[in-house]
Amino acid sequence: MSAPEPIATGTLDKNPLAHVLLTVLRRRLDGTLAIWPDDGSPGQDRILFDKGHPVAARLLQPAASLERGLLPLFRRQSAPYAFYPADLVGDAVTVRGQVDPHALIAASLRGGAREDIVDQVLARFGDAKLRLKRGSQLGRFGFIPKETAFIELLRAEPQTVAELVQRAGNTKTARRTLYLLAITDTLETFEGDFAKRSLTEVAHEAGDRFTEVAKTIEEEAKRRASVAPSPPPSLPDFSDLPGLDSEPPPAAASGPPAPTFRPPPAAASKPSKPSPSASSRATPSGGLDVEPPPQPPATLSEDLKARWTEVAQFAVAIDTMTYFEMLGVDTSASPDAVREAYFAKVKKWHPDRLPPELQALRPWADTIFHHLTEAHKTLADTEERGKYLKAVQGGGGTPKEERKLAAILNAAMEFQKVEVLIRRKDWDSALRILQEILQQVPEEADYHATRGFILLKKHGAEKPDVRAQIVGCLDRALELDDRNERALAAKAQLLQREGKAKSALEIYEKIAEINPKNLEAQRQLRLARMRQSQRPPPRGGKGKGETGLLSKLFGKKK
Repeated sequence: MSAPEPIATGTLDKNPLAHVLLTVLRRRLDGTLAIWPDDGSPGQDRILFDKGHPVAARLLQPAASLERGLLPLFRRQSAPYAFYPADLVGDAVTVRGQVDPHALIAASLRGGAREDIVDQVLARFGDAKLRLKRGSQLGRFGFIPKETAFIELLRAEPQTVAELVQRAGNTKTARRTLYLLAITDTLETFEGDFAKRSLTEVAHEAGDRFTEVAKTIEEEAKRRASVAPSPPPSLPDFSDLPGLDSEPPPAAASGPPAPTFRPPPAAASKPSKPSPSASSRATPSGGLDVEPPPQPPATLSEDLKARWTEVAQFAVAIDTMTYFEMLGVDTSASPDAVREAYFAKVKKWHPDRLPPELQALRPWADTIFHHLTEAHKTLADTEERGKYLKAVQGGGGTPKEERKLAAILNAAMEFQKVEVLIRRKDWDSALRILQEILQQVPEEADYHATRGFILLKKHGAEKPDVRAQIVGCLDRALELDDRNERALAAKAQLLQREGKAKSALEIYEKIAEINPKNLEAQRQLRLARMRQSQRPPPRGGKGKGETGLLSKLFGKKK
């Protein structure tokens, strides 16, 4: 039977697969996308779409899930493709599933990107400041911690591409995440002063947690006839970027070859389950522990129970291993030795090697395989291994430590919002965010100090229970860092409110010693000096040889 006429053809060197998938999604197309191999070998991979979403595939290489089967296709650089408005997968499906194209493209970019295309997209923004579009559904991308940290940097304040890339600390992640947000229409340009943006805008970017407060204040502002800001300019037009409807190059003018197919060996596919890393739990120290697998069912044979226990123990242990420990190689192992060790490990730990009776362990087996693959990819690359070795020598390099680092970075990004809210005196919203930050990073003195400072500003210290709460925050901050300026300053303000000027002055003296440029501490000391110079000497002849705190601070009069 002859194949139907394709409604679009092209090559991936002109039309990257990510752009093709997004065009299919935006047009909610039903049909089959056929992609030929780069090397001209026979057959093609076929992807079936339902309203723009991949739902099944007939692949040249078998895969355990639809996402895993599609990811390798992003590595094809010049392969021809064609889209047919018909089901050309039929009963020869090798894998089924539900895949969000946004998450699929995000996952593909972690393995590499066409830098020429990334440059082309990012260059169009020029020096425009960027921010996330209102209502953007970021959850669909499935961002990993380092990408989430970059998103928080973008949320903190509108910035140019150059500024974002420079401040991100990870150029690849920043560029690829910006590229992803641009081609998925998730960015918008912004002109104006960030500090003057409405509270509703800030609330929207930070999430729903303080929308209600912002709306209340915004309504009051409208009553006072505040002027609405002018709408931001539109984004550069990306309509001329490679898309599904672009004309094929001359060499492909006659269309791709007839859709012949060499079916691969059948591969069983099962619905994917969430990784146990997604159900990690916070520990009192602020780290994250992987949820351990359940106990083996009593109905299993002794051999299967032993295998169950082995997988369960390794799934927990691998969380605290370095890549070298995962693969069982030393730091000087050659790339070939790393590769051999990886394949030996995969033979034992690949999820597809789980017996049917142990399929409940699939999420943990997937996590093991993921870590082993990351270890191989990193250690087999000399440059990447050098960077990774520095992390290990610094006490990191394990999945658990990476999560801790991600939590710290995320907390730092969230704390920028707190600083903005403090300037706006939106105490309630700032406290809510701080509470979330402290749950993840409870060992950071500045966060405790800031919480105490906000409580003091919001409530004062007249009520004993509030005062106890403020003092608890400040004491905890100073326990973690006895030179924390914010905690010391808040404690001095608290003492001043209670009329304990002498004790407050002692703290301001300490702040001035820590940071001579602290303006408030210097101001308080100047005021104390002025008051002392204007005060008549006390009776009893102490005028010339005065002792006490002020003499210690300013010396004897001459």
